[in-house]
Amino acid sequence: MKKIVFGLGNPGDFYKYTRHNLGANVIHEWWALADRESISSVEKVDLEFQMNESGDTLLKKLKNTPYESKNILVAHDDIELAFGEVELVFGGSAKGHNGVRSVYEALGSQDIWRLRLGVGRPMEGVDVKDFVLKEFNAIEKQGLKMVQEKAKGLIEKFINSNFKAQMPKQ
Repeated sequence: MKKIVFGLGNPGDFYKYTRHNLGANVIHEWWALADRESISSVEKVDLEFQMNESGDTLLKKLKNTPYESKNILVAHDDIELAFGEVELVFGGSAKGHNGVRSVYEALGSQDIWRLRLGVGRPMEGVDVKDFVLKEFNAIEKQGLKMVQEKAKGLIEKFINSNFKAQMPKQ
């Protein structure tokens, strides 16, 4: 059964380089650089959706594709992690991320892999929504290549491994 890899983001040029689109951007970049021969068992899902409807859109895209939730990886921005931190976790709370929550609800399960991409927390007094819908600052933009490299290694580990039992839910 194929593994399914996708990243959360909003469509349109306005959102393209925002923190909230980091998951979609990481997956697009990884796919562009990936060795296609080593990933023939992967279904890359391109989603054009509003973040809060990502689960329904995913199900529509997978309508004729057999899948198991344990073979799904979703990359997403995460304010709970400092900028530059990247973690691969199985399941766990959506912690207020509406895109992740939408995927969980649509699948009826939290048993998916999540590539958590740290964007840091907003400064005091700055609304979370405003923070994630802004582009990275100049210093963060310089660090995006490092984030991409970390993410690439974890995506490849997900694709080439069957290590569900080794990773606890977080």
